[in-house]
Amino acid sequence: MNEKWKYDGSIDKYPIKDGEVWEQNGNLLAVNNIFDGLPEWMKEADLVFVDPPWNLRNANSFITKAGRNDYLDDFRAFYKKVFELLAEIAPQTAYIEIGKEYLADFITEMRKLYKYVTCYNSTYYYKKENICYIIRGSNRAKQPKLDYMDEEEIIAWICENESFECIGDFVMGRGLVGYHAHRNRKRFVGCELNPARLAVLINRIGGDWNVTPAERAAPLIKRLLGYRGKVLDPQEIIRRRLLEHVETGMKKVDAVEKLAAHFGVTRITIYRWMSGSCDFPAKYSMVDKLATL
Repeated sequence: MNEKWKYDGSIDKYPIKDGEVWEQNGNLLAVNNIFDGLPEWMKEADLVFVDPPWNLRNANSFITKAGRNDYLDDFRAFYKKVFELLAEIAPQTAYIEIGKEYLADFITEMRKLYKYVTCYNSTYYYKKENICYIIRGSNRAKQPKLDYMDEEEIIAWICENESFECIGDFVMGRGLVGYHAHRNRKRFVGCELNPARLAVLINRIGGDWNVTPAERAAPLIKRLLGYRGKVLDPQEIIRRRLLEHVETGMKKVDAVEKLAAHFGVTRITIYRWMSGSCDFPAKYSMVDKLATL
């Protein structure tokens, strides 16, 4: 790695590299190129904040700093990939930071994913002349008052005030999202192309980290198969509980409605889980509800 792009040198103390997952207290980090897809555990995030490169020159600059030469020639393909991955994670709420050049494009893409979309004026590095924009998309009708706050202040506010169990950032940079999640004792998952940048976050948090080969880092739903001594098979557990309700004399439609209320989902989702046409979500809250069903 070019000494010029070692940032604060954290990479020498915490030498994270491609092919590894670093874990501490349920927080997960990995070096990753978004064009290779995302680790399965990124889908554990129910809120996402990402600050991707704002244009082609910006994107290729970060590729250089990561010591790579797989440069981009189409920024539209890049940001389309960002939104494709956001849709794959499907968080309840998402924030994306962007400059003016592609602001309209990003708003359009966000509106394809969320009913409620708000754009905020912001700054970065606490300098008024450094103008940027933060777009919030959500399925919840809520409009926080975030205009003219610095990007870091907004990230801190999110980690303190938004309702979520795990925040994700798949273009993590030096890790403001992870740092403020950690400060607020919130769980986070994240990826970043440049190991030297990701190491800055690991160093800021400090402590011991467990390092696992990427192929052995199972997603949450698999890691919790022995949760509280129970073997969690969503299809079997939900089917069994439905049968038990029916055997007590409850109508099947009412039993399904009761299960839906327990999980906070629709009846059709219960049917999909039982048929296997829709995966049970890998979220701590849902696993908790499954274990206590």
